Order: sequence, then structure tokens, then C-alpha cells
Amino acid sequence: MMPDFLPIMVKTTGLPCLVVGGGKIALRKVLILLRFGATVTVVAEERVKGIAKLAGQGRINLRTKRFSPTDLFGKKLVIAATNHWEINGKIAGWAKILSIPCNCIDDLALSGFIFPAIYRSDPLTVAVSTQGYYPAAARQIKREVAANYGKSYGPYLGKLRDYREKIKLVETDPQKRRQLLKKLLQVGADTLLPWHETDFQEWLQHERKSKA
Repeated sequence: MMPDFLPIMVKTTGLPCLVVGGGKIALRKVLILLRFGATVTVVAEERVKGIAKLAGQGRINLRTKRFSPTDLFGKKLVIAATNHWEINGKIAGWAKILSIPCNCIDDLALSGFIFPAIYRSDPLTVAVSTQGYYPAAARQIKREVAANYGKSYGPYLGKLRDYREKIKLVETDPQKRRQLLKKLLQVGADTLLPWHETDFQEWLQHERKSKA
């Protein structure tokens, strides 16, 4: 029976993470972790140019050595991404003993977490997973999401956040506030993005009067 994985959003800013392995798969995992603000240490005897470049830029801590269980000390997340399943299994085993979540590439049974296909248009983050059944399908769905929620959606969410805070300040009645927030969402990105502060205030006054 396939294991189940709960989709959650983990706070990774400054989170100490370990990636064991220096190949292309390890590089992809490192780039994801860096994109979400993690502090990354890579342990590998050999590494691709991309990992060496990140180390040269000071973006990761690179240890050119064999994996040792002591490499896990102080880490909160581990990725076993070597080319040897035996080594990956040992890493996962030690991580389990130390109660550290571990992603073991190409091995769901040994993994405490998995990576979904991720689309991000900051601050919008959409994660798609097939629970390991068919990862390529998750990537296809991610591309479809990206086609519908392009780069403009990030600035749109930013405006929604600002306007939401302003609505909360002026409308103290919870029910009326929920109605205003629902109406704001119905305005749509194409209309809302060009708004200036005066446009929002005019809309807000109109909506509050209509609900009075």
C-alpha cells in the first residue's frame, strides 16, 4: 500500500537543512530549499558545477567528504540524494533515529516527506502532488496552474493583502467585513491591479453605503 503524505506549509526561513549528494538531483533539491529561505549544507565527495558555484557564492555550506551520521546533528530536514540506494537508506535510517524528516529520492517507503511540483508567483505558492503515483502528471498540472495564474497574480495578491488590512481597520462588524472581503475578491485582477488608493477608497465607500 502506498504511504499517504499530508500537504503542509513548513516555515523554512533559516531552517538548517542537509543535502547528501552532489549530482543534478541534489542540485535541484538545493535550489528549491534556497528559494524558500533555508540554510543548506551539502555533503558530497563529488559535485556538479552548479553546487560548486553555489558554494563559491557563499549560498551553501559545502563539505567535500563522505557522509557521517554526525553530519545530521543540528539539522531539521534531510535529503538523501546520492547515486547509491544503500547509502540513501543508511541516511534515512539515521535520520529516523534522530527524528529528522528525510526525503530519500526515488524511495517513498523510506521518505518522511516528498517534494511536490511547485509553482510560485510570490506570494502565491501552489504545490501539486500525485502522492508518488506519477510525478510527471503533477508537473503537467503545475504547468496548467502557471498558465492560469501568471506573474501578475503576485502583485494582485499584494494589493488584496493591503486592502484587506484597510477594510479590517474601518469595518468592525465581522459579517459586514466578510461581505466586503468577498466583494473585493469579485473585482478581479484585471480591474484591481491598475487601482490607486483613491480608486479603492471610492469602491470601499460605495460598498459600505450599499450595505448600510
